[in-house]
Amino acid sequence: MTGTTTGVSWTQWTLEPIALLAIVVVGGLYLRGGAQGSAAPDQRRRGAALGAALVLLGIAVMSPLDVAAGRLASAHMVQHLLLGLVVAPLLVLAAPGPRVLRAVPRDVVARGMRIGRVLRIVPGPAWWRRMDVAWLANIAVLWGWHAAVPYDAALRNELVHVLQHGSWLLAGWLWWRVVLRHRTAQPGIRLLFVFTTAMATVFLAALMTFAGTAWYDGYRGIADTTGLTPLADQQLAGALMWVPGGLVYPATALWLLVGWLRAIDLESQQPRAAA
Repeated sequence: MTGTTTGVSWTQWTLEPIALLAIVVVGGLYLRGGAQGSAAPDQRRRGAALGAALVLLGIAVMSPLDVAAGRLASAHMVQHLLLGLVVAPLLVLAAPGPRVLRAVPRDVVARGMRIGRVLRIVPGPAWWRRMDVAWLANIAVLWGWHAAVPYDAALRNELVHVLQHGSWLLAGWLWWRVVLRHRTAQPGIRLLFVFTTAMATVFLAALMTFAGTAWYDGYRGIADTTGLTPLADQQLAGALMWVPGGLVYPATALWLLVGWLRAIDLESQQPRAAA
């Protein structure tokens, strides 16, 4: 994807070698790992989640949506929302790591584990399990890539664009892993984790939606080809960030709250059952 002023085509697909390689390798190793090990009771559900994640990843970065994202900030926003709010949680739910590793040669896994131990510079839990790392990564990616200079760089340079989407997906995976898998964190802390992320997202969305000038030079020529001015396109992108965020984050917080109340109810019933 590169910024351009030509018309938007909704039938043009692109070939993204890095994304295609990742999809094929992960999918292939997952299938091979399943053939080498016993299937867990929930393996079918996890396999469906991984399949959906890989398909949606391909749609996000290789479908006409990717072509449109080079011309419209609103289409680019749909890409980011798809990666961060749909693909990332599906990958967390799929948890393909153990099954994929079964298909990797043991010496390769051993070398990878040694490298992983070296990378654990900070004491305590591994960095990818830490709530503070997940929160900071998500906020940094969200705000950093929507600043004008890095955003325009991603429109001009394909490698920067790949880095943008890769970091977006990684930050989303870290964030959703805390929400969906972090069993040791206090429920109140997890609710605060979601709430503060929601506020940061809504604030950025409001800035984009109510901005008086367009932020990105890469979309300057779109009025002649799409009927949208750069400012109107940016405002639409901000609204797209605002509305899904306004649905996903409160729904996630409600899910956490219901789980918290159920846990409290179960704990209160245990003394009565013992009596």
